[in-house]
Amino acid sequence: MIKLHFIYGILGGLAALLSAAAWAFGSILFQKLGDEVSPTGMNLGKGIIGILYLGIALLLIEVEPVDYHTFIFIGISGLLGIALGDTFFFKALMDLGAKTTLLLGTLGPVFTVVLSVIFLHEKPSISGWLGISLTVGGVTWVMSKNSPVERMKKNWTSGIKYSLLSSLCISIGIIFAKAGISSISAMQAALIRFLFSVIGLAIYGMANHQLS
Repeated sequence: MIKLHFIYGILGGLAALLSAAAWAFGSILFQKLGDEVSPTGMNLGKGIIGILYLGIALLLIEVEPVDYHTFIFIGISGLLGIALGDTFFFKALMDLGAKTTLLLGTLGPVFTVVLSVIFLHEKPSISGWLGISLTVGGVTWVMSKNSPVERMKKNWTSGIKYSLLSSLCISIGIIFAKAGISSISAMQAALIRFLFSVIGLAIYGMANHQLS
């Protein structure tokens, strides 16, 4: 049993590292794409592709029924975490570039922990609070090292604002997802989140002509 937990821990760690690497590589591609496509359009396209992949994957596994409470909470999670959070992320990416945006994105887990303490009554360990302090201190220190010329750019303040809003929205979305998930699989929850986000983005994009 101990060996099994150890193996799962290694696999989980590798999955997290691969996810971070994929997101970093994708951010560079999205930054280049941002010269031609709006943040809303990029996010909508990402959502549609996600729905297609998840839909195909769910054809191969058993789908559980979803109760109303779970459906609504996960849907709100998708609107906040994906529709708003990722759109703000793309806006920040266009203003700050991939390096600074991803650096500020490391504050996302900090927001999530703080919100979990407030709303889910979770209690991080002392080492957890130490890690939060080191993360915030590290981000603050690195950001302070940017040159005055860089900080004087018109889009600097806007990019930081959108990056922090992105992390906050994604964190709130995670809280809603944790509160809403009951017996359904993570893949089903992800599909519901993408569905809500795509619908929300499509309505907003058509109303504001920001789909291209």
